[in-house]
Amino acid sequence: MSDFLAPVTSEQICRVLGLFGFCLYVTNYLLLSTHVLTAEGARYFVINTIAAVVVLIGLSQDFNLAAALTQGFMICMGSAAILIRLRRAIVLRNPAAPSGRAGQAVVIA
Repeated sequence: MSDFLAPVTSEQICRVLGLFGFCLYVTNYLLLSTHVLTAEGARYFVINTIAAVVVLIGLSQDFNLAAALTQGFMICMGSAAILIRLRRAIVLRNPAAPSGRAGQAVVIA
């Protein structure tokens, strides 16, 4: 009974966050595989990036260099994918906005 009443440590919180991140990864992949989500929108990448951040927090207690590098890579690539999709959404909403490429016309199909 006394174990139940013991205070929660930061180590336990980090481990639970790591497990939560794993659950986010698995759920996100399941949603992608069943076509509930698509990789065309930003939502898939937002969830994936959040999962990577949470797993990286979990790794602060049980550090693994390879896993930390993988999570860092996932955060960078997810952030880039989110920015690309947001930029595309802005251009599609406002076709008169410049594309940022000099000398090229914006073609929206």
